[in-house]
Amino acid sequence: MTEQSSRTGERPSTRLWSTQDPPTEFRGLLFGAAILIGLPALTLTVIERPGNPATAAAVAVIVVSLLLSIWLVHRGRSSLSTTTMSLVLALAALAMILAFVLAQDPITVMATSVPFGFGVAWMHPRWLPAAVGLGAIVVAAVVASWVHDSGVAPREVVMMGIYFGAAVIGFAGTSLGWQMQQRLDQHHADQHELSLARERLRFATDLHDIQGHTLLAIKMKAELARRSLDRDPGRVLAELQDIEDLAAQAGDQTRELAQGYRSLTLAAELANLDQLLTAAGIQVRIDRGEPAPPAEQEELFATLVREATSNILRHADAAHVRIELTSTSVLVRNDGAVGEPEAGGGPGGSGLVGLQRRFERARGHVTWQQERDRFTVTGTLEEPS
Repeated sequence: MTEQSSRTGERPSTRLWSTQDPPTEFRGLLFGAAILIGLPALTLTVIERPGNPATAAAVAVIVVSLLLSIWLVHRGRSSLSTTTMSLVLALAALAMILAFVLAQDPITVMATSVPFGFGVAWMHPRWLPAAVGLGAIVVAAVVASWVHDSGVAPREVVMMGIYFGAAVIGFAGTSLGWQMQQRLDQHHADQHELSLARERLRFATDLHDIQGHTLLAIKMKAELARRSLDRDPGRVLAELQDIEDLAAQAGDQTRELAQGYRSLTLAAELANLDQLLTAAGIQVRIDRGEPAPPAEQEELFATLVREATSNILRHADAAHVRIELTSTSVLVRNDGAVGEPEAGGGPGGSGLVGLQRRFERARGHVTWQQERDRFTVTGTLEEPS
């Protein structure tokens, strides 16, 4: 809540601009609306009773009312307190009463209704300025009947209400319509920012997948090379060559990702899983069902296999790993799970949660569970139509 609204007890403004200053083009639009509503009514008042001193006085009152409307639009640049707006509405009601009593023409109500339109568009509660305006119409009819010793016809009272409603709807509708357009523009801008944020998150996730998985593979192969240094120099050279290839592959994948061209293949990820886990002394069994997963689902399944492989190497002391693959699902199960799953994520928690979101966007789901020392990750997608 702003400092001003705290002092006055008013509700915070619902306008969209950060301060209470409307944009310049909006103020110009409101100035135009006030003139387009007031000027024709002013002209008709003069045409109906030319040369009448009372009409001249009514015209002067109408001009004052229009100037008050323009001042309100100008003061829209800063907050208007409840006291100020109450005084403005009282002056607008007095102007409406005087104009009708002097000119005895319902059209004067239209010319003096713009301040009430401002109040309906900008005040809370909105019904208050409308109620004050309608009350002024009733008072104007009563006073005119008393001053001129002739009653005001019900038809004229109805016309006064119609003119009042037309002016208020015209001015307030302009203001509220602008604010709705501003809300739509802000909504579109928020959607654009959200799309950018999602794309950045997708890029960061893919970059994490590439770098994290490759660095883990390099670490495992470096350890294997170190253990083989004394007893198998040939194995050391082979592992060092693999490390060099992995580093080059990570660089290529990072460049492809930056250019938006990278895609995972399930076959490559399964071969990589087999190689890494076998090198770590883990037995791997891969059961492929028929038919194979569709091409559009391969990348998600490959991502799950990669995440599961990283979790096994990081968080388990596994001896056996089993992969079960069908056209709509992939399951990775390992033994040697260490500890209980983390709340909301399980081993590798945030990676699995991120994977779950990606599957949900493809109308699928990912589940994981631990039973004693066995940990299972399952990804499922809908049957392609």
